[in-house]
Amino acid sequence: MQEKYSLKQFLIGTRTGVFFLAVLLLLLTVAGVFAADPMARILFSSGYFCPLHALTGLQCPACGTTRAIRALFQGDFLRALSLNPLFFLAAALFSALVIFLFFSALRPRFRPLSFRLKSWQLWTLLGVVLVYGVLRNLFGF
Repeated sequence: MQEKYSLKQFLIGTRTGVFFLAVLLLLLTVAGVFAADPMARILFSSGYFCPLHALTGLQCPACGTTRAIRALFQGDFLRALSLNPLFFLAAALFSALVIFLFFSALRPRFRPLSFRLKSWQLWTLLGVVLVYGVLRNLFGF
Protein backbone atom coordinates (compact mmCIF):
# COMPACT_ATOMS: atom_id res chain seq x y z
CA MET A 1 0.00 0.00 0.00
CA GLN A 2 1.34 3.43 -0.98
CA GLU A 3 1.79 6.03 1.75
CA LYS A 4 0.09 9.41 1.40
CA TYR A 5 2.16 12.50 2.16
CA SER A 6 1.26 16.12 2.54
CA LEU A 7 3.24 18.46 0.29
CA LYS A 8 5.47 19.52 3.20
CA GLN A 9 6.10 15.89 4.22
CA PHE A 10 6.91 15.01 0.61
CA LEU A 11 9.31 17.92 0.03
CA ILE A 12 11.38 17.55 3.19
CA GLY A 13 10.65 13.97 4.21
CA THR A 14 11.32 11.89 1.10
CA ARG A 15 14.39 11.43 -1.07
CA THR A 16 12.47 12.27 -4.25
CA GLY A 17 10.92 15.34 -2.64
CA VAL A 18 14.26 16.73 -1.47
CA PHE A 19 15.80 16.19 -4.89
CA PHE A 20 12.75 17.83 -6.49
CA LEU A 21 13.05 20.79 -4.09
CA ALA A 22 16.73 21.30 -4.95
CA VAL A 23 16.05 21.19 -8.69
CA LEU A 24 13.05 23.50 -8.29
CA LEU A 25 15.11 26.07 -6.36
CA LEU A 26 17.81 25.96 -9.01
CA LEU A 27 15.34 26.32 -11.90
CA LEU A 28 13.45 29.16 -10.21
CA THR A 29 16.73 31.00 -9.68
CA VAL A 30 17.74 30.66 -13.31
CA ALA A 31 14.26 31.62 -14.51
CA GLY A 32 14.23 34.65 -12.24
CA VAL A 33 17.56 35.84 -13.55
CA PHE A 34 16.48 35.59 -17.16
CA ALA A 35 13.01 37.03 -16.50
CA ALA A 36 14.23 40.06 -14.56
CA ASP A 37 16.22 41.81 -17.26
CA PRO A 38 17.14 45.27 -16.00
CA MET A 39 18.30 46.28 -19.46
CA ALA A 40 14.84 45.80 -21.02
CA ARG A 41 13.40 49.06 -19.61
CA ILE A 42 9.89 47.89 -20.41
CA LEU A 43 8.16 48.45 -17.08
CA PHE A 44 10.22 51.26 -15.57
CA SER A 45 12.23 54.05 -17.14
CA SER A 46 15.28 53.35 -14.96
CA GLY A 47 15.32 49.68 -15.95
CA TYR A 48 14.62 48.37 -12.44
CA PHE A 49 12.23 49.13 -9.64
CA CYS A 50 12.87 49.19 -5.93
CA PRO A 51 10.02 50.61 -3.82
CA LEU A 52 12.43 51.86 -1.12
CA HIS A 53 14.63 53.60 -3.69
CA ALA A 54 11.60 55.09 -5.45
CA LEU A 55 10.16 56.51 -2.21
CA THR A 56 13.30 57.59 -0.34
CA GLY A 57 16.19 57.62 -2.82
CA LEU A 58 18.06 55.19 -0.56
CA GLN A 59 19.43 51.85 -1.71
CA CYS A 60 18.08 48.78 0.07
CA PRO A 61 20.50 45.93 0.88
CA ALA A 62 19.28 44.06 -2.23
CA CYS A 63 19.67 46.96 -4.71
CA GLY A 64 21.95 45.90 -7.53
CA THR A 65 21.47 42.16 -7.07
CA THR A 66 19.83 41.58 -10.45
CA ARG A 67 22.49 43.64 -12.19
CA ALA A 68 25.19 41.74 -10.26
CA ILE A 69 23.77 38.40 -11.40
CA ARG A 70 23.66 39.65 -14.97
CA ALA A 71 27.28 40.84 -14.72
CA LEU A 72 28.28 37.40 -13.41
CA PHE A 73 26.62 35.72 -16.38
CA GLN A 74 28.58 38.05 -18.63
CA GLY A 75 31.80 37.05 -16.85
CA ASP A 76 32.41 40.43 -15.19
CA PHE A 77 33.14 39.34 -11.62
CA LEU A 78 34.54 42.69 -10.40
CA ARG A 79 31.54 44.64 -11.68
CA ALA A 80 29.20 42.17 -9.99
CA LEU A 81 31.10 42.55 -6.74
CA SER A 82 30.93 46.34 -6.97
CA LEU A 83 27.16 46.32 -7.63
CA ASN A 84 26.26 44.35 -4.48
CA PRO A 85 28.92 42.67 -2.31
CA LEU A 86 26.25 41.23 0.01
CA PHE A 87 24.89 39.25 -2.92
CA PHE A 88 27.96 37.01 -2.77
CA LEU A 89 27.23 36.07 0.85
CA ALA A 90 23.62 35.29 -0.06
CA ALA A 91 24.73 33.35 -3.14
CA ALA A 92 27.16 31.29 -1.06
CA LEU A 93 24.46 30.45 1.49
CA PHE A 94 21.94 29.60 -1.24
CA SER A 95 24.49 27.44 -3.08
CA ALA A 96 25.31 25.61 0.14
CA LEU A 97 21.59 24.94 0.66
CA VAL A 98 21.13 23.57 -2.87
CA ILE A 99 24.26 21.39 -2.57
CA PHE A 100 23.07 20.16 0.83
CA LEU A 101 19.68 19.26 -0.66
CA PHE A 102 21.26 17.37 -3.57
CA PHE A 103 23.64 15.39 -1.38
CA SER A 104 21.06 14.65 1.29
CA ALA A 105 18.81 13.18 -1.41
CA LEU A 106 21.68 10.97 -2.63
CA ARG A 107 22.73 9.62 0.77
CA PRO A 108 22.23 5.87 1.19
CA ARG A 109 20.51 6.39 4.53
CA PHE A 110 18.12 9.19 3.84
CA ARG A 111 16.73 11.10 6.80
CA PRO A 112 14.09 13.85 6.57
CA LEU A 113 15.55 17.34 6.47
CA SER A 114 15.62 19.56 9.49
CA PHE A 115 16.28 23.28 9.15
CA ARG A 116 16.66 24.54 12.65
CA LEU A 117 18.48 27.81 13.01
CA LYS A 118 19.26 29.20 16.40
CA SER A 119 17.86 32.63 17.17
CA TRP A 120 21.33 34.16 17.43
CA GLN A 121 22.06 33.00 13.87
CA LEU A 122 18.95 34.74 12.56
CA TRP A 123 19.72 37.92 14.53
CA THR A 124 23.30 37.91 13.24
CA LEU A 125 22.12 37.55 9.66
CA LEU A 126 19.57 40.34 10.12
CA GLY A 127 22.24 42.53 11.73
CA VAL A 128 24.66 42.00 8.84
CA VAL A 129 21.96 42.93 6.32
CA LEU A 130 20.92 46.06 8.25
CA VAL A 131 24.51 47.25 8.83
CA TYR A 132 25.28 46.71 5.15
CA GLY A 133 22.16 48.67 4.17
CA VAL A 134 23.20 51.64 6.34
CA LEU A 135 26.87 51.57 5.27
CA ARG A 136 26.08 51.37 1.57
CA ASN A 137 24.00 54.54 1.81
CA LEU A 138 26.56 56.40 3.94
CA PHE A 139 29.67 55.45 1.98
CA GLY A 140 28.20 54.57 -1.43
CA PHE A 141 29.26 50.95 -1.86
